[in-house]
Amino acid sequence: LDTRFGNGLSGAFVMGGSRVFGVAGKGGVPSGAVGVTGNVTVVGPTSPGWVTVSPTPNDNPTTSTINFPSGDVRANGINMRLEGGQLSAVFRGRSGATTHLIFDVTGYFLPAS
Repeated sequence: LDTRFGNGLSGAFVMGGSRVFGVAGKGGVPSGAVGVTGNVTVVGPTSPGWVTVSPTPNDNPTTSTINFPSGDVRANGINMRLEGGQLSAVFRGRSGATTHLIFDVTGYFLPAS
């Protein structure tokens, strides 16, 4: 995922609603993957804030995956279960604020056999 270039999702995240993006079956992740490890990076947020990545959409999360100041580039590693091969992310900050988001997969989990 790289919203700067329309890879996975187009355009910056706007403060507020969740956005869902596919992971399984993309970029070398098998379609049967049930979880991933990776890095979430925010690029150029227009306000201080946080992003929460989760298996399902949640517009009002009670925890954050990454916190950041305005204008920063900051990354954080995650291990996350996939729901239907997808993840969801939501950006919270000042009203009208935006940020770009990058997600790089570093590994994946397959179901136990």
